[in-house]
Amino acid sequence: MNHKEILLKINQRLLTDSPNLPSRILKELIDLKKVTENQKSMVTVLITLGIHKIFNPQQDIRNHMAQIPGGFGGRRIDTDFISPTLGELGYPYCKESGWLSRSLEQPHPFDHNFPGNIKTGKKAFLNLVHTIQTEPEYAEDIILTVLTYLNEIKQRNTITLVPLKNPDSISINDLCYKLKILVEKKYAKSGGSKLPVIILYCCLKIFCDEVKKYNGCHIKSLGSHLSPDFRSKSSGDIEIFEHDNLIESYEIKLNKEITFNLIHNNIREKIYLHNPKRYFVLSSKLKESDSQKINKIIKEIKNEHGCEIIVDDPIKLIQRYLILLTNSKKFIELLSDMILTDHELKIEHKEEWRKLYQDLNSSK
Repeated sequence: MNHKEILLKINQRLLTDSPNLPSRILKELIDLKKVTENQKSMVTVLITLGIHKIFNPQQDIRNHMAQIPGGFGGRRIDTDFISPTLGELGYPYCKESGWLSRSLEQPHPFDHNFPGNIKTGKKAFLNLVHTIQTEPEYAEDIILTVLTYLNEIKQRNTITLVPLKNPDSISINDLCYKLKILVEKKYAKSGGSKLPVIILYCCLKIFCDEVKKYNGCHIKSLGSHLSPDFRSKSSGDIEIFEHDNLIESYEIKLNKEITFNLIHNNIREKIYLHNPKRYFVLSSKLKESDSQKINKIIKEIKNEHGCEIIVDDPIKLIQRYLILLTNSKKFIELLSDMILTDHELKIEHKEEWRKLYQDLNSSK
């Protein structure tokens, strides 16, 4: 039985069994539950370690990397078996691996001296890893309990929308106004910064089908918004290719200020590495004292490399793009599907879109 089969077998118990754990372990799990939705990587790592302890009882799972003496490749097991299976089950999951989190991907054992800067839930996580290692008879019920938490999140995140009644009556102005509310709302939980990325992605995906300028082009599937570009080997949040040639890249910062250093160091490096023809840097904030230096470096990069850098406000750009779309219905349906199925957005982001969608659907 491999790691995936073990995970699926434990998941089957959700239908019939309840965990049987001592109160001291349940206390740690209750503490973990409080941060499960925001600490997806940490929870994924815990599940991976627990599954591997069942798979290989002799392994000290605290030594989660091959470079640690007596260690093993936890990340590979997660990438090959755990994260994809959690996704298949409809649970929150990491698109690549829980070990992509910098706070967890450190070559130190997951013991009580682990130095990783885990913001919340660190104590509960390390205590549960210790329990699985020293009392492996509880490993399966610990995993079952964590899967129960993930299933609860899955159920809360299940949202359905009724079909648009009269999409032709929805004005671009009203749609843009609703999208502005969606993007600019102050959410209690992280993840909202991905919303303008998804909105713009939907516009561009339709462009590749409808707009002559993008004839023969395709848009790369969205990666994790939590994974740094150097890990994902991408030039930005969104990329458009003509055959194998990168023609446009989009970096969306939302409320993060565009500065000279951002263009000179970060964006310039990506342009010379990936060679796009156009690079959009989108934010609602521009450091005014840097504006002359920004214009100067943009001209220098254009002359040296040939790439044209466009600095713009994401909401204003989205509004201009929406005007070019011939089918608002297609855009709204694609956007709804991407928001409701995204595993990095939280329930409050999806609930906000449902409310705005219903307002659009009821407008005359």
